[in-house]
Amino acid sequence: MPALDRIEGTLRDLRASMVTKADLQAITTTIQDTLRTEVAGIRTELTAQAGRITAMEEANAALAAHVAATDTAVARQGEMLFSMRRHVEDVDNRGRRCKIRVRGVPETEGRENAEEILTELFRSLLQPSPLPEIEFERAHRTLRPQAAEDGPRDLICCLHSFPVKNTIMAKAQERQTWPFRGVQVSLYNDLSPITLEARGVFARLQQH
Repeated sequence: MPALDRIEGTLRDLRASMVTKADLQAITTTIQDTLRTEVAGIRTELTAQAGRITAMEEANAALAAHVAATDTAVARQGEMLFSMRRHVEDVDNRGRRCKIRVRGVPETEGRENAEEILTELFRSLLQPSPLPEIEFERAHRTLRPQAAEDGPRDLICCLHSFPVKNTIMAKAQERQTWPFRGVQVSLYNDLSPITLEARGVFARLQQH
């Protein structure tokens, strides 16, 4: 019968198009192989990433150790420089221990005799006490250029005798200024620039 034949043909076609157990197994195997390949690739990438992270952590640790060592070395060098600066300051001040700086003595035109000026000043300062013998190693104006707006340059002298220098300065420190040749002058111990800088910083800190 034609109708029965058509039905049987349709059934055969359906059976032919149906997925068999073997087909399912093949599909499953293909999926598993694909997943294994993908997972293996992911594992490889994760392993590589972990290696890079470990390398970065080790590099950072090494860098941190290097920075710490550098900080320690810099701190040690700072301490050494500070110690050297203090030593230089001490040596410089020892070299100035017999020096006196006089501020405010007017400058005269032409050549002036600094020793005569300072001898007159020191003797006027010490009177009526017994006058020691005042001997100079050297005496001169400071070496900066002469400028009227800055006032007269300081006179600096180095005495032979430290006790004589102390006697003069002990008297000089009784007042801030002393009259001399119609003006007021001041006497100071001649200190190193490092000491003067430190005292200036300390004075500014006291003002705040």
